[in-house]
Amino acid sequence: MGTIQSSVGLITGIPIQDTVEQLMGISARPRDLLSSRTAALQQEQVAITELTALAVGLDLASAAFGRETLYETTSVASSNSEALSVTQTADSVNLQNQQVRVVQLAQTNSFGSRDLGSSTESLGYSGQLKIETGGFIDSSAALEDLNGGRGVERGQIRITDRSGNSAMIDLSGATTIDDVLASINESTDIDVRASTSGDKIVLTDKTGKTLSNLSVSEVGGGSTASDLGLRGINTASDSASGRDIYSLSAATSLSSLRDGRGVGFGGEDDIAITLRDGTELSIDFGDFSREATNASGTTTAADPNARLTIETVAAGGDYDGLEVLFVNDVGVAAGSETVELLEGTYGKQLVFHIDEGNTTAANIADALAGNEELSALFTATAGGDGSAAVSTADFAVVDGGAAIDPQSNPTIEDLLRVLNEADPKLQASLSASGDAIELTDLSEGTGTLTIADAEGSTAASDLGLVFEGEADSTTGIALQSGLQSVSLSTLAGGAGLGTLGTISITAHDGSTADVDLSAANSVADVITAINESGLDIEADYNDQGTGIAIRDLTGGTTSNLKVSSLDETAAKLGLEIDTTDTYANGNNLRAQYVSRNTALSELNQGNGVGTGSFTIQDSTGQASIVSLGALESQTVGALIDQINSLSIGVEASLNADGNGIQIVDTSDGEGTLQITDRNGRTSAASLGIAGTAESRVIDGKVTSAIVGSQGISVNVNASDTVATIAAKIQDAGQYASASAAGGRLEILSKRGGTDGRLAVSTTGFDIGLRQTASAQDAVIEVGESGTATLFHSSDNVFSDAISGLSLTAKKVTDSAVDVDVTKNNSAVVSSVTNFVSAYNRLVDRMDALTAFDEATQSVGLLFGSGEVLRMQSQLGNLFTGRINAAGDIKSLGEIGVRLSDSGKMTFDTSKLTAKLETDPDSVKEFFTTETTGVAARIKETVDKLAGVGNSVLLNKNNSLQQRIETNNDRIASYNVRLESEEARLYKQYYAMEEAISKLQTNQSFIGNIAPITM
Repeated sequence: MGTIQSSVGLITGIPIQDTVEQLMGISARPRDLLSSRTAALQQEQVAITELTALAVGLDLASAAFGRETLYETTSVASSNSEALSVTQTADSVNLQNQQVRVVQLAQTNSFGSRDLGSSTESLGYSGQLKIETGGFIDSSAALEDLNGGRGVERGQIRITDRSGNSAMIDLSGATTIDDVLASINESTDIDVRASTSGDKIVLTDKTGKTLSNLSVSEVGGGSTASDLGLRGINTASDSASGRDIYSLSAATSLSSLRDGRGVGFGGEDDIAITLRDGTELSIDFGDFSREATNASGTTTAADPNARLTIETVAAGGDYDGLEVLFVNDVGVAAGSETVELLEGTYGKQLVFHIDEGNTTAANIADALAGNEELSALFTATAGGDGSAAVSTADFAVVDGGAAIDPQSNPTIEDLLRVLNEADPKLQASLSASGDAIELTDLSEGTGTLTIADAEGSTAASDLGLVFEGEADSTTGIALQSGLQSVSLSTLAGGAGLGTLGTISITAHDGSTADVDLSAANSVADVITAINESGLDIEADYNDQGTGIAIRDLTGGTTSNLKVSSLDETAAKLGLEIDTTDTYANGNNLRAQYVSRNTALSELNQGNGVGTGSFTIQDSTGQASIVSLGALESQTVGALIDQINSLSIGVEASLNADGNGIQIVDTSDGEGTLQITDRNGRTSAASLGIAGTAESRVIDGKVTSAIVGSQGISVNVNASDTVATIAAKIQDAGQYASASAAGGRLEILSKRGGTDGRLAVSTTGFDIGLRQTASAQDAVIEVGESGTATLFHSSDNVFSDAISGLSLTAKKVTDSAVDVDVTKNNSAVVSSVTNFVSAYNRLVDRMDALTAFDEATQSVGLLFGSGEVLRMQSQLGNLFTGRINAAGDIKSLGEIGVRLSDSGKMTFDTSKLTAKLETDPDSVKEFFTTETTGVAARIKETVDKLAGVGNSVLLNKNNSLQQRIETNNDRIASYNVRLESEEARLYKQYYAMEEAISKLQTNQSFIGNIAPITM
């Protein structure tokens, strides 16, 4: 049976709870005293931890001036910030000051229409407005690509016309052939027109005078005129052509060939060749890599029986470039030839000592085999029967042993290497003109030499090497189209114009001429032929740079300006003309600018198309995902192949206009082909293929397709206004923005510089659209005149011209702007200032924790602490003592850092600043010398005081933690005993209450007993 318990005894009235609590208070005094001591230990531990953090902060602050890079920190300034602003993007920059000249500022391509009246009134026009981002035929060769890649020295030339007037033409800022021609043609001091013909510059005197020769000379001992092929011109003729200055070089990128269309390599073999001796070769260019192999070289002896092939025994490039030479030695007789390996600054040479006229190729092979040392390195194999005599005129270069990594941007050199390594009987080289590849069969066979494309490749066709005949060699097509042109094969979307015929031209004065264009290979050839027709007309590229324009200079009115042909030649050239105007603008010739070799990064005005993914769903509802980021090669061709490998009913290819790709639905389903970007990316939209298929005529058939392009086409209706046309361009969202300004349609490229160049045209109506600002890169010249380097930018910002600096061009300058780079000593001063502050915070806290207040007789938490005393002592000794083995500076006081009487640091920044200016190396050495410099000494001291190892404060903290944990264990034990004692007391008191209650009950019973009366 339970009992009711109360804080006060119900029977006795005793305050049980109060009594027990008082008794427990007496029993808990040892525990409470221990808890109080533990709390004090915990406060001390917090204080120790605080000092540790401050000490570590001191170490970190000193590490700043312990880094050597701090002393290389620089600051930069422009001598003309209004023309060129400079921002430092790295902590330190090369201290060499630079000279920068702003040659030209960037321009964004823009177009404007004539005044069309109100922007909100219907124009009544119907047709299309097209904006293209390529297709230009007026390409201009970069000067750096001329002369086999040697480039052109930028300087000045002097031209004298036939009237005797001279002009000094400054070409120091020229980067392209267009720049050179513009500089000459814009000169007001002479009347000379500069143009190009193929790979040459042509100068035409327009003065009509004969007082002087037409001449060109260098200025100031430079070589600019020579590099442009104009040096030496001095003629009584009205016209002079320079020498050929544009040819292929070993460094020419294959992707730049054929007007940027490159070469179409297959997945496996690329070219199939059968030599005249029947040898069959399958050449796979692959990624143009090569595993390490045995280097070899064959001597140049004319007689095959005198030739020798020297080959290394081991694979690798150790002996690549080894020259094999023969010297006549009077002490050597045939059959006793010797060989030695020479090495020096000139390279390595394998030299055979021979008996001139008697030593045979077989003798040489035996001599090398008999040399124990060298036969371990090389072998020699005689050609034929080896019976013919070698000569001192024979030589060879051993090469081809080193491994070659995959080439992301293969060059002509890589192409020739792979061809020449296919077989010793096949020789590949540049043609004599320097514009094509020449293949030579060395097999001495008598059969037919055949060269063809391997399946899936167009390499032989693209190089113009497809051949079948009994000749020993064949030369391919010109792979570059001239200084200012594109090949006719690039036109019509890449289909080419085929062989042209003859066009008939009639000028306004009634004069006529037939121009034979059958020999033309490029647009420049066509223009040159027209200009040499004898008519007073001028052919050139049209305003858009997409076609040919003809200007009538006769001033006559007898006839319309007419161009026609009996075949399709005039139509192919966009020159079917019959007009009263003196200027006829030819049609867009649709030059291909998107090919299989086009890098995806070059699309979208050079912004690329990203690495996103998109979904293609065919008309049956089957869908697949294309991820650009997963493409092995980031090219249009790789993308096309990826799409065609999908297991859905679609086929991808280049479109007919050569400006994008098309996706044709081949599944014949009930739905519609759709392409959608995924995850908020815009790759499909940037490719121009996002959306839904439409019925299109492709290859003569009506089919459902999405035809993408790197341009936009806006349909214009009779109800459209200037404002609505502008809105349609805006809604297209790509390549250009448009606005309606005072009745004029204004179109602005979305990208600045030459990458943002546009071709804008209308079909079915004419609103007088003209270019108002040409696309132009900003150009700066960095370095001294004559040796300066040119840099280009589409937005006037140059981040790679000078390492560590960002330059912003603001205004063209005639003279150079000085970009001054100086040491930034303030960074060192700031680091020392931060250190002094960190030290003083530590001192303040140590003082507070060890303080004694005499008035209140109170002390700090760490009063009398041995650990704090050690810290004060060791740090004080470090900062007041001499610091040896760290250079000429021996104390902190020499750089303005001292300890005051209070123990805190003071810092006179002027002393350190002065020392940095007069002896920066000593300051750097003082702070950064390994193990003995100030930073190293501070780290060593702080590690002893507060490091993670066996440090003073860490040991103290660990000791306090152990005591705290021991005390907590004892307190826990006390608590268990006290809980037991408390329970016992309550039990005793309640038992007492119960006993007294029983006694009282018994006494009551006894009192109720009546006495027994007898």
